[in-house]
Amino acid sequence: MAPLSRSHLPQAILLVSMLLVSAGQSILFATLPPAGRAIGLSDWQIGLIITLSSVAFIAASPVWGRLSDSRGRRGMIVLGLTGYALFTALFAWVLELGMAGTLTPLASLVALVAVRIGFGTTVAAAMPAAQAHIIDITPPERRTAGLARLSAAYGLGTVAGPLFAAAFAGLGLVFPLYAAAGAAALAAIAVLGGLRHAPHRSAAAAAAMLKPNDPRLRLWLGIALGYFLVVAMVLQSLGFVVQDRLHLEPSETGRSVGFCLLASGLTAVAVQFLLSRLRVERPGRLLLAGLPAGIAGLCALCMASTLPLFILGMVGIGAAMGLCMPGLSAAASLAMEDHEQGAAAGLIGAAQAGGFMLGPLLGAGLYQLGESLPFLSGIVILAALFILCLHRLRDGSTHHGQLIIAKKARVGGET
Repeated sequence: MAPLSRSHLPQAILLVSMLLVSAGQSILFATLPPAGRAIGLSDWQIGLIITLSSVAFIAASPVWGRLSDSRGRRGMIVLGLTGYALFTALFAWVLELGMAGTLTPLASLVALVAVRIGFGTTVAAAMPAAQAHIIDITPPERRTAGLARLSAAYGLGTVAGPLFAAAFAGLGLVFPLYAAAGAAALAAIAVLGGLRHAPHRSAAAAAAMLKPNDPRLRLWLGIALGYFLVVAMVLQSLGFVVQDRLHLEPSETGRSVGFCLLASGLTAVAVQFLLSRLRVERPGRLLLAGLPAGIAGLCALCMASTLPLFILGMVGIGAAMGLCMPGLSAAASLAMEDHEQGAAAGLIGAAQAGGFMLGPLLGAGLYQLGESLPFLSGIVILAALFILCLHRLRDGSTHHGQLIIAKKARVGGET
């Protein structure tokens, strides 16, 4: 195989870095519940740790996104990866102290919350800057493919993380977290040396204060919030409904849910890999395919009474993720000016995190009222998003992205 060209090496470094970030996050979700219980924390206290981290991410993401527009992408990505490495290592250390009894459960809880707030605040710098960097280096007509590669890297990390945690569990419950911290530190060094520092239009970016109610962006923000709210409800409810309908023991439940999540993750990665090979000039249409795929998956989950049907439903959810994530990011990007890309990516990231923060609470409450209610509610939400998206595409208000493509084509033809 030929070595990577110098032009492709920076993008490869960035994609591997985001894969590592995603893998570390999924390792945390596999590690924190048993470690927290070993410390003596209740389930709601463990959930509080993640929720407050999400709040910090939501607050910080738009700020870092705007700064990446004015200060350049590389510095924000390095900051996010460095914070990821530092706070993940600290988190693992506090877990060790708590499990050893050196810290009381209350002291452990306070320390873990503080560390995760630091984590959420700093790692939020990497996400919008990485997305904006991909946008910077890809022409508009290839933007969906570039963002699909980024989404595929992130999705692959989500699949690989739990497998890594299971493979190295014999070295200690928190060892995979230390490994993730070390990998993030190496990624920060690679980004620092491999990505070109290019500050972006400081004056224009400093003057631009992109608002969530900007008419060019608000539909995409609403879709991001609603879609990830549904995804979070599904993830929250899946373990409960699999155990209740299939009458499984806890260990069997974990294995069955793992198969479902693996199928979903691999489907999403496969779809995004395919999109990365295609030229998609109207990414909003990917949502018109992805949202019905999600509805079909939710319908299967509503009716599922066997493991294969649950897996089939999660394949639908994975296909929806594979289509909607790059489609949403690219559609929002094409609606914005060049100097607004980081700010827009930050707001989209905050909306996604908001959905993930609210979804588990809503999903758990609905499940107590009826085991199919989280999935039925998800069908209603995705159907409403589909209608809104269809209306937006039909009335021509998404043509801004196509105008940008045409403008760049004209400029290229004149030179």
